[in-house]
Amino acid sequence: MYEEAFAIDDILTYTEGLTLNQQRWLLQTYLENKTVTEIAEIYQVTAAAVKSWRKSALNKLRKQLIFPL
Repeated sequence: MYEEAFAIDDILTYTEGLTLNQQRWLLQTYLENKTVTEIAEIYQVTAAAVKSWRKSALNKLRKQLIFPL
């Protein structure tokens, strides 16, 4: 239980600097274990839109890891 709470806190720190949709992708994927299709259904968008959120979020996260603030 403690490890799960720690993981949630870690994931939430990564949401800083992401757009709302990028945050949605990150949280639904890593906290709720949702697929791209499931996330698209939840937010009533296309799977391509969710993939775009994912791509942008991953690019931002990679930059944060390389050049932390």
